[in-house]
Amino acid sequence: MKYTLYIAILCLMFSSCKSFLDEQVYSLRTEGNMYTKYEDADMAVMGIYSILSGADGFRFPWQCLTTYGTDEAINYMGGVQNANYFRVSNYSLSASDAQVSALYALIYSAIMNCNEAYWQIDKMNMREDLKQRLQAEALFLRAFCYFNLVQLWGEVRLNVGMPNFNEIVSRNAVRSPVSEVYARIAEDIEFAKQYLPVKWDYRGKETDDYRGRATKYAAYGLAAKIYLTMASGSKYGVAGYEFDSNEYYRLAKGNADTVMVDGKGIGGHDLLSTYDDVFSYKNKYNREILFDMTFCIGGPGSAYAKMGGPLGQGSFPYYVGGWPGRGYLRPSLYLALNTYGHTLLIADGAGVISQFTSDDARFWFNIATYTLNGTTGLPQNNLRGDPAQWTAQKFSMRTVTLEGGYGWQFAPMNHPVLRYADVLLIYAEAAGMLNLNDASAYNAANLVRQRAKVPGRNPTYLADWNPGDFADTDQFMDAILAERMKELCFEGHRRFDLLRTSRLFRAIEDMKTAARNLETTHNKALADLVYASDIINQKYDVNVKPYHILFPIPQYEMNIVTNPNYKQNPGWMKATEYEE
Repeated sequence: MKYTLYIAILCLMFSSCKSFLDEQVYSLRTEGNMYTKYEDADMAVMGIYSILSGADGFRFPWQCLTTYGTDEAINYMGGVQNANYFRVSNYSLSASDAQVSALYALIYSAIMNCNEAYWQIDKMNMREDLKQRLQAEALFLRAFCYFNLVQLWGEVRLNVGMPNFNEIVSRNAVRSPVSEVYARIAEDIEFAKQYLPVKWDYRGKETDDYRGRATKYAAYGLAAKIYLTMASGSKYGVAGYEFDSNEYYRLAKGNADTVMVDGKGIGGHDLLSTYDDVFSYKNKYNREILFDMTFCIGGPGSAYAKMGGPLGQGSFPYYVGGWPGRGYLRPSLYLALNTYGHTLLIADGAGVISQFTSDDARFWFNIATYTLNGTTGLPQNNLRGDPAQWTAQKFSMRTVTLEGGYGWQFAPMNHPVLRYADVLLIYAEAAGMLNLNDASAYNAANLVRQRAKVPGRNPTYLADWNPGDFADTDQFMDAILAERMKELCFEGHRRFDLLRTSRLFRAIEDMKTAARNLETTHNKALADLVYASDIINQKYDVNVKPYHILFPIPQYEMNIVTNPNYKQNPGWMKATEYEE
């Protein structure tokens, strides 16, 4: 057990995709084996992406761990792997849980590679501008990793020096305060903003092989998100977030504004005219994407698509051209029936929906209300009467032909981490929290809302927001968070949004209330169905405890570290341990 954690981290190396990921992964090189040329340094930095997109990262787990257990999505257990995620979804996980532990180790593996790349490059005799942009890329990725760590685990080990084996296997680890972690994150992202290029090239020569790497405006967008989290965490009393909220709201607004002005004019970023086109695997690296995780045909792909997708008939629950899925990831019925401007009629006392419509284009893209034929892969049965069978389909392939090189769990669809619509909503939130009468806050949010309107439908749905529409900043915040859920659902933002605004438990209570309200607005049978799906299935009525705002430090690390001041997150010391 002594070196379990460190062996796990050292072994977290993954093969990579074509384009810029199709390179050797450099990791933990010795002092005597320094980088000698630009290509060495370049491949070392590119290898970090391969770690993050690996089997324990963005290939599937990252999104699940940041989506399940909220009011946005629920998990239906089926199969051994999904049982692990079910424990995350219904708050029955422990400090020994495999999925949480694997993600924690993977993030630290990426951080060690960021550190090694930064310090090795620092020693190189190389043109200063080339050195700085590669170091900026490593620090962008390190900021991204620590930003996720501190939100999910609170105080964490802060390692920023050149990886040293004696330090790695040291059992005298310490957890740094949240404020110190954010100070390092801010320092890293400011360096990245200064030195990352607007667009990557190879020593001055543009090439498509470098698409997908972090850029200057990705750094500005990530900075806006970091500072917004610091501001809202402080305003809403999140433990450890002792910052000047107005100062960080201003920083969030300023960084988002840079993306909206310079990022649009110089970087070419903007909203696409159609929501669907943002996510198509045939439209990768489009102008709305600031930063995403790359997957590809012929290489390791995302397994996220198979976990959602329309259900099917016959031997496969979901089938498109040889592509079976599981329907594990499903929208909460709170999301499906309460947030998208719906009109529904009940056929009879059994709660069957006879008519259903939504005035929001995002609903029809994000949520599948039908099954597929197991032979043709074409839509077959209308499930609009039974919303408990609806599934998430945002990352489904939507093709009945099997293109060469990808299989049932290797989707070539990239996963967006940060996109222009997110930045608009970040700007809107920051500006509105600083001044509820700031018209620019509403203008930014309205751009996102206007795109989502279904032409020719209800003109009052998604009507423009204006100063005076909200009584106070709490009401405004609730509206912004609801808009973020509709726009960004299943992309891994919801848990973070609820945590930074101290709304996780309130959101679950709102689900319960909304489910029971259906009894008066529609009928008892539908209310019971929704309550059973969202609350009883997920055990939100019995399992959710105050300490669930953070994940537990993995038990294997707690078993290794001997520092008596290295404490488990509160509450998890008494949680029942799950034995694999």
